[in-house]
Formats: sequence, structure tokens, C-alpha cells
Amino acid sequence: SLEALANSECGTCADLHETHTSIYSAGGFYEGTTWHPVSVESDLADDRAVVTVDCKFAKGQIVEKSGAKPVISVPERFNVYFDVEWQSDKWIVLEISSRLDK
Repeated sequence: SLEALANSECGTCADLHETHTSIYSAGGFYEGTTWHPVSVESDLADDRAVVTVDCKFAKGQIVEKSGAKPVISVPERFNVYFDVEWQSDKWIVLEISSRLDK
């Protein structure tokens, strides 16, 4: 899981986990809305790397809580940037962003 791979200071990781937890706790759900990697590139420097993942985001819906009206997502394509570091014999996610300059 992302939580197991993330550094405790990865704000985006924490936000994603909190959002998913609150939706499921409130009886909501995701349908579709999956990310499909198209290609992956990395820029490795010593024990740090930026991994660029070209993703397709599938059409779907998010129901934020039980009985709520679904929010429909449209298919799109975008890059996700993972800033990672080698720590204790594994790669740890330091931050995730949709902008390289973040």
C-alpha cells in the first residue's frame, strides 16, 4: 500500500490516505477511477530519484458518503511524479505531485 511505502512527511501520501479512509468510513466508494500506467521513466542520482509515470485515468464515479450523489470523473491522461529515496533497503516515497516543479 502507499501508506507502507511512504515517508511520514509525504503530505500528498497522507492526504490520499485520509481522503480514501474518510470516504470508505462514511459508506462511500469509488467505481472505476483507476490509474493505468502507460510508461515510466526515472532520473536516478545516488540514492534519490524522480520517477515520472505517464498515466491514463479511467472514467468512473466517486460517492463521497452513503446516499450521496455520485461525482462522475472523465477519462484523462497526465503525468505523476514520485520523488523517492533509498532507505533501509527499500525505496520510500518522499512526495507525489502532478507538477515537476513542485
